[in-house]
Amino acid sequence: MSDYPSPNSAEMSLLEYIEKCDSYSEIIQSSDVLVSVDSEIPPWIVYLLMCNAYEHGDVRLIRECVEFGQKSIVIGGGIGIIATVLSQVSRRDTTVIEANPYLLNRLSHTASLNDVNFQIVYGAVKAGVRQGMTKFHISKEFWASSLRKDTWQSTSTIDVPVVDLELLLMDDYDVAFFDIEGEEAKIFDAIELPSGLKTIFVEIHKPIIGEKAMAKVMNKLWQQGYRLVDSEAFTFCWKR
Repeated sequence: MSDYPSPNSAEMSLLEYIEKCDSYSEIIQSSDVLVSVDSEIPPWIVYLLMCNAYEHGDVRLIRECVEFGQKSIVIGGGIGIIATVLSQVSRRDTTVIEANPYLLNRLSHTASLNDVNFQIVYGAVKAGVRQGMTKFHISKEFWASSLRKDTWQSTSTIDVPVVDLELLLMDDYDVAFFDIEGEEAKIFDAIELPSGLKTIFVEIHKPIIGEKAMAKVMNKLWQQGYRLVDSEAFTFCWKR
């Protein structure tokens, strides 16, 4: 694994400023994406953003594997880095499913900063469930929030609506990006991906789900006609 780059003098100044402030808000550029950082984001994530190291592997995969004009959906939107890059590459609006209500305004802000449009759908995808409500565990580290009871550094549990992913995917998407914090271990058993969905990216959280579950995910995608074309860290790109 390569080392993360060292912050330059301007980045070091901002990190030092962050450490001294109880409250702050700044706009920075990370992997050619403008993003708002503030005291709600852990300083080490701010560091990764400033060094172009936050989701940098995912960004590379998208820029190399997605084409102009393709219609994309992101399942697990986070702060909007992935959805922004998809919109930049495709020059189309991107649909974003996000279960953490505290990230919805951040997603909208990131889209606005980068002059792209997101169609934001609030809720969680859950294997074998297509409607109703489900428990969602909020983590102190926003990116780790999930459906899992063992969610890392969980601070609270809320009820969120279930999104009918199978129905939503029927809307002629070409590309889907899955970052669902362990639910990938079960979701591909529960849905049949539509034939028009040619490219998928899946972050397989092996430290959470284990190697056998990871192999199961990969086998299920092979069974649905996908072939692995590239990967970086825990994110894999599949095409058919």
